[in-house]
Amino acid sequence: MGHEMGHYLLRHVLISCLLVALTYTGALWLVHRLGNRIVSSLQNRPGFEHLSDLGDIPLLLLFVAVFMFLTSPLFNAVSRYQENEADRFALEITHNNRASALAFVKLQQENLGVPRPGLLVKLWRGTHPSLGEQIDFANSYHP
Repeated sequence: MGHEMGHYLLRHVLISCLLVALTYTGALWLVHRLGNRIVSSLQNRPGFEHLSDLGDIPLLLLFVAVFMFLTSPLFNAVSRYQENEADRFALEITHNNRASALAFVKLQQENLGVPRPGLLVKLWRGTHPSLGEQIDFANSYHP
């Protein structure tokens, strides 16, 4: 409960929404600039006249997929930071490091998760610190 209270009081939802809004606004501007250049270079081919044409939807989806792939490490890093701050908040209000560490151990046992995944998995898939990192943090942090 303390962890979720931390997300609320530290305004993580607001920060995440603003980050996503700013990033996607920039991305749409970039797609507009780059997309129009690419479409103008492909004008002699059938189906490519303007970026707003229905035939260009696959190209637009390709841009979105590449953008999401390239920005995943950034969004995941922000998410991991916020999760760590929420864990810190929970330890500050409960002063019960052992209970926190045991909760993460139980979570790992029930989910059969990998406690310390590799770097690429952490960068592109890790929205939370690994369970091993969370256990280490709970055992070492002194509120």
